[in-house]
Amino acid sequence: MLKKSIAFLLLPASLFLSPQALSAACSIADYSADYTISIDCDPLILTEAFANTLTIDADITNTGSVAIDASSYALEDLIINASRTITSSTNYTIKYNNLVYGSILNNGTVNNSLSYAISLTDGARLTTLTNNGTISATNFYGVYANASTITTLSNTGTISAKGYAVNIGVASDITTLINTGTLTTTNNAYYDIINQGTLTNFYNDQGYATSDPVKFFSSLPTNYQIIINSTSDYGQVIFNTVPGTTNFGVHSTSTIDTSATYSSVIDGLTSAKLNNTTTGTVTLSGTSYTWTLTDADSDLVWDLNFASNGPSAADTQTSIQAIKGQLQGNLNSITAGANFANMNTYDCNFFDSKGGCFSFGSRYTDVQSPSMQTNSFVATGGYKIDNHFRIAGFIDQNLNNNTAHNIDIENKGPLVGLIGVWNQNANQLGWQIKVANAYQSKDASIKRTATGTSEAGRGKTDIDSQSYVAELSYNYAATSSLLLRPYLALRYALVKQDGYTETGVDNPLTYNSIRDRSKTALVGIKVKKQLTDKVVARGSVGVEHDLSHKTDNLEASGVSGLTTESFTSNLDKTRPVASIGADYYIDQTQRLSATAFYQELPYASTKSRTLYINYMLGF
Repeated sequence: MLKKSIAFLLLPASLFLSPQALSAACSIADYSADYTISIDCDPLILTEAFANTLTIDADITNTGSVAIDASSYALEDLIINASRTITSSTNYTIKYNNLVYGSILNNGTVNNSLSYAISLTDGARLTTLTNNGTISATNFYGVYANASTITTLSNTGTISAKGYAVNIGVASDITTLINTGTLTTTNNAYYDIINQGTLTNFYNDQGYATSDPVKFFSSLPTNYQIIINSTSDYGQVIFNTVPGTTNFGVHSTSTIDTSATYSSVIDGLTSAKLNNTTTGTVTLSGTSYTWTLTDADSDLVWDLNFASNGPSAADTQTSIQAIKGQLQGNLNSITAGANFANMNTYDCNFFDSKGGCFSFGSRYTDVQSPSMQTNSFVATGGYKIDNHFRIAGFIDQNLNNNTAHNIDIENKGPLVGLIGVWNQNANQLGWQIKVANAYQSKDASIKRTATGTSEAGRGKTDIDSQSYVAELSYNYAATSSLLLRPYLALRYALVKQDGYTETGVDNPLTYNSIRDRSKTALVGIKVKKQLTDKVVARGSVGVEHDLSHKTDNLEASGVSGLTTESFTSNLDKTRPVASIGADYYIDQTQRLSATAFYQELPYASTKSRTLYINYMLGF
């Protein structure tokens, strides 16, 4: 809204010789819009209701009446800017009376040297009074409410007085008083707060840090909540001559230490004044705690202690995130084994007169981030149907799984698969079509480690994987000793981990089932080079790209406030693959082979390396 500068009276030049003449009378030139007073003046008396925001960006100094007088006409919102001072040496600095007002925001200084700094009387109703600066009264009261109402009084600065810093008079009502600053009286005959009306909620952190507990006189607040910032900064209250009872609690913004004792948080109340309730619960940052007040010496001075009631959502979420990374590593490891089986070596294509082939060997796969290693025994068998068609099958049995730190994969449940091949020519030159599949089912034990207040848990699940590949290639002789085979392939893979519930833990988590589904295109070239009559060198290089890759989010329940974890936020869809190897022909029916295979995997740009050594017999 439009903001305007103050209009002020032109004064005779002779007046500028007088210091008092430097301050003109304050006025609001336009009552229909937001307005800013930016020239020092004295005083401001509303002449009609102001339903907008009035900003004081000047000093108002008054010696004869009220500095800001809104007793006859309502003022909606009043803002006093930082480094600005409103002061009066008469009864009132800011006076509201018998009307409905909006808010007062003080970032500067409101001072009174005679009676009341801020006064609400005779039914005045103010929504919020926020003090981020200083409110002070040299003689009487800082904030005075007499037969009036303030919905929320919030103090982050200083309210001081020779009398009461905050005076809640007879028939007055403050719904919520929040004190994270300082309330103080300079006269020991008075108190920081006097409540002769109704105070519903009092929240306080003043006390231990400055050795200055709030001194509270007369009727108790309906609810009192301590604010704890640290073990050396928390609220303390000394109550005196207190009718009524109060409900003690801990404010939700508090930060607590279960190993600490918060001393002298309440002074002057019997257990009956606390409604005979000296223990309760509070939830802070997702963690439930039990608090206990103790008056060990029966001197009405109460200490406060806490005990945790269970894991926090934040700490539990952190422990789940650790599991997510390890589950991604396990998916990578399963993918690496299946990819190697289908695309490279688990084929039996060395035949003799009976058209049969048998092979056995050992596979070692190393997956990085997290580090996982697998040793397997591999057996394959093949049969040549005719000069164009052959079939094969394989079994890959894990001998040892060195899996991620918190995942144990049982060795039982081998990887098995079938292969079917069509060649255009009997010498395997020309076109080739290969189809293959792989399947594996494993039992897994997954451990969740404790982080902060979270609990360690363990559960068992089943992990099934299957993949299907169709490859089209063309083999041609570049020279008499060099064969080149460009290839194009499509692969569909599915890995499923069943849902499970943890056991052996007070607050077990239940996890959903996770399915990892991908459709991948592969393109590359395979090379064979005849080095001697008995030795053939082999190699390949290619790239694979996920046409689609969908993985269910990891979801856990059992602790309130948990969120899902995405598996696809760091997915690498395009990845290189390469291999190098050699065959040694013992004779016409026996062959020794070694193959090293490198591939990058979908999650977190993880790399894997595989070494496979096998013996093959044709018969």
